[in-house]
Amino acid sequence: MARFTIPGGWTVQAFQFALDCTAEQEACLRRQFGGRRYARNWAVRVLKEDITRHRETGAPTEAPSLAGLRKRWNQVKDIECVDAGTGEVWWPQISKEAFGDGINSRGGCLLELAVIARRNTSGQTGRVPPGSRRRAATGTG
Repeated sequence: MARFTIPGGWTVQAFQFALDCTAEQEACLRRQFGGRRYARNWAVRVLKEDITRHRETGAPTEAPSLAGLRKRWNQVKDIECVDAGTGEVWWPQISKEAFGDGINSRGGCLLELAVIARRNTSGQTGRVPPGSRRRAATGTG
């Protein structure tokens, strides 16, 4: 993949902001990003399962779409988002847009891959991107 180069005569500025969060605000941010990551990993897992099922059975499936994935998420979130320790559903604590953004992230390429897998007759296979991991918090002071 070609790297982006700055055209001559252009000026580039970058900014980095440090957040000074309280413990409660930090916990809320972690929940939001954790919910986003969970939804993204769920979408990757579901699309992988759909592709595998299609390859094994060859049965026609409904064409994948972002709207379809969000609808499926809304149908399963009460089952998927349960705290293992308490049994409580945790998704109401997270913004619905955090989940939506997680499903949409890389969604275009995942859906394109799923469509290719449905149409593929040449035996070529694509690689589904792995799920995302939690990164260590990096504080700069």
